[in-house]
Order: sequence, then structure tokens, then C-alpha cells
Amino acid sequence: MPARKARFKIGDLSRLFHIGQDSIRYYEKVGLLHPVRDPSSNYRTYTIDDVRTMNTARELLDLGFSTDEILVFERDRNIRHVTEMLETESTRIQDQIRVLEKKERISMAGCALSGRI
Repeated sequence: MPARKARFKIGDLSRLFHIGQDSIRYYEKVGLLHPVRDPSSNYRTYTIDDVRTMNTARELLDLGFSTDEILVFERDRNIRHVTEMLETESTRIQDQIRVLEKKERISMAGCALSGRI
């Protein structure tokens, strides 16, 4: 007898990733997740592939990638594309660092002028 594939309900994913069920429905709506309906209960069920996709999506969101960028990544998962995405994100981060350093210099100069330093 073949092994039964693991299936997860929306509440399972919600608890696993500590996010609301509305967020999971959103990921489904935009095409990141592809649940199937359980014919006996009519519940959405998610596969281990959906769990993997959610894990990847959450990590990429934490790195600052947009949902659209994650969708492109999921459709074209190869080392070249991953490298390009990470290089682009690294450039964005470096740009943000430069902006913050400039703000810090301006702030410090303002403090020095006001006699606080």
C-alpha cells in the first residue's frame, strides 16, 4: 500500500509559521500556495511542498523581498537566479546603510551645533 502524503489544514500552517490564516489565504490568492480541497470535508489542504514554499517565502520576506519577487523566484528556482536576487538585495542593503550613515552624520552635526556633544 502506498504511503499517504502528509496534508496540512490552514490552521496547521497558521500555527507552524505564527501568521494569520488571512495571510495564508493571501499567499494562495497571489499564487504562492496551491492547496487542494479535501473531498470529504471541503477543507483546504496543503502539501509538504506548500510548507516548503511558505518557509522560503517567510525567509525571503524577512530579507526584504516582495511577494512579486518571491513568485518569480518560485517559478525560476536555480542558482543563477538565487545569486542575482541576493546580489540585488545586498546592493539595496548597502544603499540603505549609506542613507542611514548620512542621516547619522547630519544628526550628529546638528547635536554638535546645539552643544549636546
